[in-house]
Order: sequence, then structure tokens, then C-alpha cells
Amino acid sequence: MKSTIDVGAGQLFDLNLVINLLDRFYPRLLTQIDRDPDSPTYGSCDRHFWMYRLNDFDSGVVQQAGLTLAALDRLADYTDFADCRYLDPAHRGYWRKLALAINRRNVRLLEANGFLDEYFPGERSFPATVFAGYATLKSAVMLGQQEIIDAPGLAAAAERLLSRPASPAANQDTAAAAFLALYGKTRNWKTDQVAAAAAKLLAGQDGKAAFGEYGGLDLGYATVSLNYLAYMAEDESYPAGDCLAKLAGVIADFVTPRGFLGGEFAARSTTYFLPFGLLQAAVRGGDPQGRFSRLDLSANFDKLDDRYLIHYSLPSLALTGLKLARDGADIPPRVKEQTGWSAGDHSAQGLIVCRRAETAVIIGLNKGGSVQLETAAATFIDCGYRVRRGAETFATCVLDANPDFRLERSAEGMVLETRASFQRYATLTASPLKTVALRLLRVLGPTFNAYFKSRLIKSTQVLPGCTLKRRVSLSFASRKMSIDDEVIGLRPDDLLHSAPPWSFRLVPSAKFYQEGEAMPVNDRNSESVLTERTFSRVIDLDG
Repeated sequence: MKSTIDVGAGQLFDLNLVINLLDRFYPRLLTQIDRDPDSPTYGSCDRHFWMYRLNDFDSGVVQQAGLTLAALDRLADYTDFADCRYLDPAHRGYWRKLALAINRRNVRLLEANGFLDEYFPGERSFPATVFAGYATLKSAVMLGQQEIIDAPGLAAAAERLLSRPASPAANQDTAAAAFLALYGKTRNWKTDQVAAAAAKLLAGQDGKAAFGEYGGLDLGYATVSLNYLAYMAEDESYPAGDCLAKLAGVIADFVTPRGFLGGEFAARSTTYFLPFGLLQAAVRGGDPQGRFSRLDLSANFDKLDDRYLIHYSLPSLALTGLKLARDGADIPPRVKEQTGWSAGDHSAQGLIVCRRAETAVIIGLNKGGSVQLETAAATFIDCGYRVRRGAETFATCVLDANPDFRLERSAEGMVLETRASFQRYATLTASPLKTVALRLLRVLGPTFNAYFKSRLIKSTQVLPGCTLKRRVSLSFASRKMSIDDEVIGLRPDDLLHSAPPWSFRLVPSAKFYQEGEAMPVNDRNSESVLTERTFSRVIDLDG
């Protein structure tokens, strides 16, 4: 089998590579699914539930495998999978049967109240419902499963989501809009109300369609939003083209020289991407510099755990393969990065990026001035500092709702001054008593859901009187970056450490492997207590 795409365009546009990845991950996909037709949990994609009995309910967010199977079935119209070890057109009947079992289970689970659960019974999870809801409906449309399209469970979900306001997480809102738009189109259902609801969800809480995540820009989740905008464009269910192009332009600024995306500097610290939206944006001219062709698709998927592989990642990869095989693509050639420096000012969403040729410097303005430098040879990550006071640890690399910074840019370079608090999130440890209580009080699931989000994601505890003053200077002429820090307000018994390359915030899709995590931060040992209170270092921007 030969790809119609020139592999020189990059991994994202290489059909052979995409099919190779699908073949490689196919056994992992099937392993997550209960495939025994005589099992009472037939069609469950939550292995922790049906196999290991670690949970007593399906986590709805992983119930998306039907869309991957539907895409594989359609992909077999265009290829015989000749070079694959596992994928085979002869399996199409099996894929369709298994996709139907998954979708039947999903619509039954939705019938109770129009929602799926994700982390505990009775939760009524918005993300689980919209992601699995879209996958269920889209795969049913692709495979002609009319019983699924007409199922009361999908109707209940659509009714619930029709009046749903925008949330702090744009990726979830975009998936909700994609589901509603496709449902309205497929069933000719409340089309005017659906269009209005989709527009409100895409506009976000601030009405600006900035696609932020809890108050800032996050690159991994931005590609999730882009992915579902691309689904809407592909479905022709909603005019999402302008949003698709705008968001793609933002994301392109942050593709690093070695083809990575995201990091601890961003709002939710994600370091993965979904490929379908990036492909759609590139085909539509949304990446004029050709930076998406740098993306390392193999490395991106290699680091995913089973949960995020079977979640929206593998369906996105499978639909990427289907689009490449069916439509081909006229990909603009990769434009050589200019020798001079350029800056992407996204300070309104908490980020700034400066780049040239094979160097990119990204700074989190609302995460204590955390810095990530990548060259063609190495990655440098600086997440600031942590302070241990008694039994509690506070950090500067924590999303600040009201960041304090001053930014000056010129043709010679950039100077950033930030003042950051030391913060921490509350923790929550599972126990048998809590597990039983959640089940006894499941009628209060939505209330608990709001409480957990506030405790673990939104609200921080600030270490009073203690701040980090940071000054970051970039000299374009000398190709040097200096970082000057001063920690103010420590008590004598406080223990100051360099921070490891991690954020505290609980984000299930963060903390995958990232380049540079094992590198010493400018020869500083994060295990040792720092006795000084001022620190200066100079870093070569050429690596």
C-alpha cells in the first residue's frame, strides 16, 4: 500500500505511518473492551470495571471505541492493510458487531438521566457524556445503526445538553457542540435551538471564543477543541471554519523545533495532541508556516496510557487515516523558520513564545513565569520553586487567576518581570469509607462533582506573605536568556527547593512523559534545600 501523501510533508500527513500506528495499537484497543457476547458487561470499554472489578460502574469517558472501529471499517474501503500485522479487511464484520455492542451499552447507560459517569456513580459527568455521546452518534451514522441514532438514551443526552451553559473547559464545550450539531442534523431535531446552543458553547464563558481552559491557554486541550471543530466541519453540521482557522493559528505558534506541543507552562500542563483537527486545519490553510508538519505523531501516541489512548486519541487517529486515504491532501510545504526572532504574544491567555529557526522559548505568565526552552538538541524546563512549611508544600508553577507581570518587547529582545505567589491545591485520597459514602449518596452526585472540581482544580491555598520575583531577559543578539529570581517572605523554618518539572494541579491527562524531565535544571538539585534567596543563571539559547 502506498500513501498518496508525500512523507516529506511530515508524520501528520503520512498515511502509511498513521496505519502503522493504528495496527500497533489495535491489540491495546481490543484489550480494553469486553468482547464476550455472553458477558453481562459485553461492550464495556472500562477494563478496570469489567475485568479487574476495581470499579463498580463503567467510566463513560472511555466508551468511545465504537468510533475507532467504525473508522477502521470505513478505512478498509481504501486499503487492504497489506503491511499490517493485526488489521485485516476480513475483520470488518467483527468490528461492526463490536461497535454495535459498545453503542448499545452506551445508549442504555444514557437512558437513566441523559448522562454518563466518569469517576464515581451518580456523578453525571459532562465530559464523559459529550465525548462518548459524540463517538456513539458518529459511529452509528457511519455504520448505519439506526436503532442507535433513534435511541432514547441519545435523545435524553441531547435534551440535557441543549440548555447547558459554557463551562471553564472549552474542550468539553466544543465536544458538546459537535454532538448537538450532529444530532440535530441527523434527526432534523430542533435545528434552530441546536445552532444557538452550539454558538453559545463555542463562545465560552467570556463570549470571546478564546478556547481557554480554566482561565488560560492549554495546548493539549486546544487540540481537543480543534479536533471537535474539525469534526463539525467534516460533518457539515455547524459553520466552524472560522473558529478552526483562528485556533489553529494559535496552536501553530507553540509547535516546538522537535515536534512537541504543550508543557507545564500551560494552563493544564498537557503534553499530547489530537491529530484530526490539525490535519483539517492544515488542509484548509490554517497552518501557513507548515509547523504542523514538524509534529512527532509517533512520540505523541507512544506515551499515552490506555485510558487516553481509548478516549478521544485513537478515534482521532483513525479518522485522520480515513481522511488521508479517502481524500488525500494538498499540504503546503514546510516553510523554513526565519533566521531572525519572532514573538507570539498570547499574554491575554497567559503565554508568550519567542522563536527562531531551531529554538523556541515559551513562558507561562500565569504560572509563576515558568519557562520551557527547546532547541534541536535539548529541552530545558524551569518550574520555579517549592516551599515546604510544616507538612504542606507550596509551589510557584500553579495557575494564578490574577497574574502579576510586566512584559517589554523590542527588536533586541524581551524582558519579563513577574511576581508569583506560592500556592497549593487540596488533596483527596480514596478510602473505603469515602467509596461507600459516595454510593449511598449518589443522588447528590452533581453536587459532589462541583465540590471536587472546586477543591482539586479551581481553588488554591496561598502561602501568605511569600512571593517569587522573577525577571527573564532574552537577548536576541547574544542568543542568551538570563533568569534572575528572588524569593521573599520565607520563615526561618521554611524549606526552599527548586521545583521538579511538574505542576500540582490534578489533571488526568497531564504528567505523561515529556522531553527534558530528566535533565538537571541548570545543575540545580531539586532534592536539596536551597539556603540562598536570590538566584541568577544564564542559558545559551542555541542549546
